[in-house]
Amino acid sequence: MSDGIPPRKRLSIYDEPSAPKTIPTPEPTQVELALRSSRHTVSDYFKETRATLQSYTNSYLAFEQSVIDSAKPFVTPSEPLLPNFLYVTLATCGGLVATASSKRFSSRVFVPLGLGTAAVGWWYPKTSGNLIKAAAKASGIDEQIESAATTLNAQWGAVKGSVGAAYKDANEAVLNGVASVTGQARK
Repeated sequence: MSDGIPPRKRLSIYDEPSAPKTIPTPEPTQVELALRSSRHTVSDYFKETRATLQSYTNSYLAFEQSVIDSAKPFVTPSEPLLPNFLYVTLATCGGLVATASSKRFSSRVFVPLGLGTAAVGWWYPKTSGNLIKAAAKASGIDEQIESAATTLNAQWGAVKGSVGAAYKDANEAVLNGVASVTGQARK
């Protein structure tokens, strides 16, 4: 092979490493710096707002749960909430509409409240009874009501007994009178 032909060089399957090219990073412009700063500021405000809203939501959910827990002993499951609540609302709004032209402040306030209260008593009888009992117990009136009810029951029993005795006596007197009249008529 020395005929003057240079030996064949085996080529690599990889490219020859070239000199590393350095790409200079341009300095950010004033607009880019302002955009970056405003983006970070908006992002920070968003995080703070989200945290604040989350804390408000958590406090609302805790309040709602406490209301549910405190109302649970009074609510009767057999009374449906949704349609009855609409009826109570309509009764109250009907009272507002009916008294809209009234000049009296008291009628404009107490008529809708009265209709709403009556509707609650009608559509939620067990629940409203539970609420009334709880309110009476909380105010201490329940003991007075129980003593008055016991007294009234005793008086009612006495009146009932005396009326029953008077009825029996009157019935006997009428029967005796009728018997004597018919006996005299037969003679």
